[in-house]
Amino acid sequence: MVERGFAIDLKAFVEAKKKTHEDARTRVKGARLLEKEDEMFRAIDSFTHHGRFLLQYDVTEEELEKYVPAVFEKYQKLKREVKSRWARNYLRCRLCGKTKYKHLREGYCTNCWYDAIAFGGNREKALERARQSCEDCGISRDEYNKKSGNDLNVVKKVGDGSDLENLIVLCSSCMFKRNMSKSNSLGDRWSRKYEKCRGCGTTTDEHFQHGYCLRCFYDYRDFGGNREKAMMAAGEKCEKCGLKRTEHKKRFGKDLNVIHLRSTKDHSLKNLGVYCNKCMGGARRRQKPSW
Repeated sequence: MVERGFAIDLKAFVEAKKKTHEDARTRVKGARLLEKEDEMFRAIDSFTHHGRFLLQYDVTEEELEKYVPAVFEKYQKLKREVKSRWARNYLRCRLCGKTKYKHLREGYCTNCWYDAIAFGGNREKALERARQSCEDCGISRDEYNKKSGNDLNVVKKVGDGSDLENLIVLCSSCMFKRNMSKSNSLGDRWSRKYEKCRGCGTTTDEHFQHGYCLRCFYDYRDFGGNREKAMMAAGEKCEKCGLKRTEHKKRFGKDLNVIHLRSTKDHSLKNLGVYCNKCMGGARRRQKPSW
C-alpha cells in the first residue's frame, strides 16, 4: 500500500492499531478497578467462593494483581480457604455438624444425606428413642448389624410424614410380619383399593400394581390393553409360520411374542403383530422407523 509517496506495511499497521486499542481498554479497566478498590476490599469478605467474586466484578486474577494488590492479597486468602474447606459453601455437615465424612450434596455428608431427605433428620432420633433396638423383637442395632450386615429399618407408619411420632424402628423379619398382617387384614377383598383386576377381572391371580394382576399390568403398560386382542385376531398362532400358542409354550416355555410393527406409541391392532421366537427376529428387521 502506497500513500502520498510512502510505503506502508499493512499487516504491521493493523497489529499496531490492535495493540493501541488493547492498551486503551486496559487503561480504562485499570482506572475502573482503582475507583472500585475500596468497595471490592470490603465486599470480598462476604463472598464464599473466589470464582463468584471474579464473576461479580468482571475481572481476572492478573488484573487484580496488577492494579489492586491489596484486594489481590485478600483474594488469594479466600482461594486458599476454599481449597481447604469441607465443601464449597459449607464448613461442616448441616445435620451432624462434623467433617468426618465427605460432602455429598446440599451441605450434607454421605452419612446424613438420606436421613435428611427421607426422614427430615429424624432417623437417628428414632433409633435413639428406641434405644438402638427393634421395637417389636428387641434385637439390638449392633447384634442385627453382625447378623445381617445391615442397619435396622426406620419405617413410616402412615403416609410420607417424617415426624418422629410417625417413625418406628424394626428389623427385617418384624417388618415383613407387619406387612403380612396388613395384607391378611384385607379379608375377602382382592386388594386394598380394588375388588378385582381392572384388566381381566380375575380374583384368583394376585394383585401386582395399580389394580392389575401381573399379566394385565404389562399388557396395559406396553400395549394399551390390546395384547390379548392382537393374539385373538391372529388366531393364537404365529402370523408367519403358523406355530400355535400351545405348541410354542411347550417348545420354548413362554407365550407367543406380541410386538409393535412401527411406532411403540401406537397400540392399535393394526400396529401389533404376533410372532414366535424364530420369526420375531425377521419381523423386527422389517420394521419401519417411527420417524
